Amino acid sequence: MVGIDADAVRDLLNTTARYGVVDDSIVGANGWLTNWKCLHEPFFAQLALAIDDSAYTKNLQASLDREMQLAIQPDGRVLSRWHNEPGDEMPGTYNTKTGYYEAKWGYTIDAQTGYVINVADLFNLTGKLTWLKDHQKPVSKH
Repeated sequence: MVGIDADAVRDLLNTTARYGVVDDSIVGANGWLTNWKCLHEPFFAQLALAIDDSAYTKNLQASLDREMQLAIQPDGRVLSRWHNEPGDEMPGTYNTKTGYYEAKWGYTIDAQTGYVINVADLFNLTGKLTWLKDHQKPVSKH
């Protein structure tokens, strides 16, 4: 795109994305200063494409794997938040073992699509078919 400083855009996205990394295997948008992760943003894999850093991409993959294992309910519903301690959860939803829960203000329906979109976009970026097959069952519930 004429007139766009690609390096500046990449630096901005890198800063935004890195701020969103809460910890190893926990990529979110509220940032490492807050220890909150929102699971309803669908753009993390798109950031990985622009940043073009294998460490970020690998951590996002691990984060989606973690969500698949710990944040998806038996009926396929994706819990909308993660935090290292209870405090802003819908009563009875905070899992003390995993940190995942529903936000106190109600269900965030975009947590469902956020997971699916990030899985699809990350596969488009990496081409890892075996990894995608691991996510096939949870994704197909949406």
